[in-house]
Amino acid sequence: MSLIWVVEAILLGCLLVLRWTDLPAIEPLLPRLLLLVGMGAAGGIGLTSCLFFVFGVLLGSPVLAMAIELAAFAWAAYEVFRWRIPGLLSDRAVRSPLVVSLAILVLLTLGIATAAMAAAWQANPQGNWDAWAIWNLRARFLASGSGLAQRAWSPLLGITTHPEYPLLVSGFVARCWVFGHAFSTVVPAATSYVFFLALVAVVSGGVTLLRGGVLGGLAALVLVATASLIQEVPAQYADVPLACYVVGAVTLALLDRPILAGIFAGFAAWTKDEGLLFLILFFAVMALLRREKLVPALA
Repeated sequence: MSLIWVVEAILLGCLLVLRWTDLPAIEPLLPRLLLLVGMGAAGGIGLTSCLFFVFGVLLGSPVLAMAIELAAFAWAAYEVFRWRIPGLLSDRAVRSPLVVSLAILVLLTLGIATAAMAAAWQANPQGNWDAWAIWNLRARFLASGSGLAQRAWSPLLGITTHPEYPLLVSGFVARCWVFGHAFSTVVPAATSYVFFLALVAVVSGGVTLLRGGVLGGLAALVLVATASLIQEVPAQYADVPLACYVVGAVTLALLDRPILAGIFAGFAAWTKDEGLLFLILFFAVMALLRREKLVPALA
């Protein structure tokens, strides 16, 4: 049951991106779909995590958080159905034999990598040290109710468990546990895997749009074949989500979508301490190189 709420967050993000951004106007078809799915998945997780933290943790009403989220989902689904987003799948697709071959190779490599991750999840469903001592521990505090949420950032945890860490990942896992009424180990594992897929989709789609399908396919292949990245996914740390939001912010800035870029930079800051440093550097670079886009990004 908890896993359903992971899927719901992804669908909510994709619906919002599909209806209220101009990403559906991107051509050709391949990078459009990759960016829609990647940005939608990462954005949906970030948004629902923030909603749960504000209404479910700070205001102490998980039911209100769920109601707002479901209302937003129904509204977004109605808007997408009503507008039907013309031409979403009808524009020109990439037909290069080399790009198609790269896509097949990426999928095969992704299947091998996923099988390796599945073996790691089966052997160690709790994740590595930081997963259960930091991220999932805080998720349990946030999901336990009875005034235990504040223990997620208690200094009594000790400096080695970083009580100052931001709570996007922990908040999302806690949300799924609370809404699903079960502390399932599948949720943090699925969350980490979704961020990995979103990272690959955003990088591949962004590079394809900026530099062509061949380089986009090679970029995806490099990611799914990088052993250190593959090892981080079953570890269930926040580094893969952070990487997804960082590359999402940079990609959206390069594609001249400053508002969306600012949102993803903000999600990075709420994911890990390093994300806050990225946020500062991101807006510093925007002020130097894209000054006319700084105010929309800050908004």
